[in-house]
Amino acid sequence: MNKNKPFEFITHFNSASNEGSTRQQEDSPKVTEPLDSLKSSSEQSSSRCSDSHATLQMAKTKDESSQGLESSDQDLLLAFKNYSAQERSYHLHIISLLREIERRNLHLKKGFSSLFDFLVRGFGYSETGAFRRIQSLRLLKKAPELQEKLRGGALNLSTMSALHLHLKKIQLLKKGLVEGEAGSQLITDLADRIQNKSSRQANLILEDHFIELKRGLGIPDDPDDEKIQLNLKISKETLLNLDKLRALFSHIKPNMTYEELIDELCRRHLKKMDPSLKSERNSNGERVAPPTSDVDARGSMTKDGKLTPDSVSNQQAESSVILPSKSSNLKHWKKRRRPISAEVKSKIWRRDEGCCAFVDPISGRRCASKFQVQIDHIQPLALGGANDESNLRLLCSAHNQWRASVTFGSRFLS
Repeated sequence: MNKNKPFEFITHFNSASNEGSTRQQEDSPKVTEPLDSLKSSSEQSSSRCSDSHATLQMAKTKDESSQGLESSDQDLLLAFKNYSAQERSYHLHIISLLREIERRNLHLKKGFSSLFDFLVRGFGYSETGAFRRIQSLRLLKKAPELQEKLRGGALNLSTMSALHLHLKKIQLLKKGLVEGEAGSQLITDLADRIQNKSSRQANLILEDHFIELKRGLGIPDDPDDEKIQLNLKISKETLLNLDKLRALFSHIKPNMTYEELIDELCRRHLKKMDPSLKSERNSNGERVAPPTSDVDARGSMTKDGKLTPDSVSNQQAESSVILPSKSSNLKHWKKRRRPISAEVKSKIWRRDEGCCAFVDPISGRRCASKFQVQIDHIQPLALGGANDESNLRLLCSAHNQWRASVTFGSRFLS
């Protein structure tokens, strides 16, 4: 499978054509200019919607007059069929445009921390709708041939999203299973299995395949039956606090669930408060620290279990520091590079309210993401910047990395 093969619409997207504005019934309308044509495309869509409304009104008028009832029903069904086909076609166009937007990092330039944020906050998509389109985008990158199944209706955004999540689960079982020719054949077979199925049917088929695959690899089933389901009501303030904690832990565990968060908080506080978990001595009289969790094994985000802005790890602060090029004065740069004091970190955190401070200079939109927030030097240390409060700000990891690639080039970062 050629992973670099673009979606079919990308070819139209990158080539000038004026046919899309004149042929409203064309199944795959072409766009003349990237991104700048979004407004005109939106106007065309509105025009089509008006035409559809007129068609329905015409059908309704015929029904009310009880004249040509059969003809009116046929017109209504034909209009619905045509616009359903156009809707599927536009799904492909939207996904293709998203791919180009991501390639150009336009969502970052406009002050959004991710494509998801771009769709939800920028264009009013529902969270579910945005998620499914992004998952479908990821799947079509792996298997561009599936776009024909989406265009024809054999697959929809829901089933494509489910298939991509299923492939991610398989990849976690054993690396390489969804790569190469074997992976390409696997994706094709799974797509054939779930085509023309409802979301529920598709999820059941994929779940059965996952269980079969695990057994074939000799992997035992998850002990979900031993887990206890706990239903409880919490206040909005408590939920906000839990989300703040998840954001603080996102550097160490980006996709931490509420279950994992509660487990980690219990472990940390029990370690401090439970005497039985204090340091013990082994048979040789040596002190033995109690076992730590996976989070601590990978690096503690805070000290002594305190989740406060002052205790943001040095690794977090230093992750925003960009190494100088070989041509710069490395010795002078090393002398200037000093740890940022806890007092300054706390001031920066409070000033920026724990959120990404990137602002789109055109729209004035602030990113405000709380995911993997890092301390960034506005003027990089390698270019003469200092650790002064006026030269520091909070950035999410996406904007920090993008800014570094713009300043120093993606080749240097790689």
